[in-house]
Amino acid sequence: MSKMQDDLDTLVTRARRARALQDTLASTLAGMLIELELLRLREPAPPAVERFLDTAYGALAERERHAHGNLDAEAS
Repeated sequence: MSKMQDDLDTLVTRARRARALQDTLASTLAGMLIELELLRLREPAPPAVERFLDTAYGALAERERHAHGNLDAEAS
């Protein structure tokens, strides 16, 4: 196998690992957000938790807009 093919295989492997890690982190964040929301229903959340939730929801919304923007661009 050539050096170029080896390098390409390495890059593909790294990309797959990065995607798997990204999916895992997204699932973990979603689980944390659900838990925090459930806690917030039971009692008022401290200001730090409110700020975290606002920031996290903003980041998720931006990611969704970016993902949908990429899908829209690919469709046209």
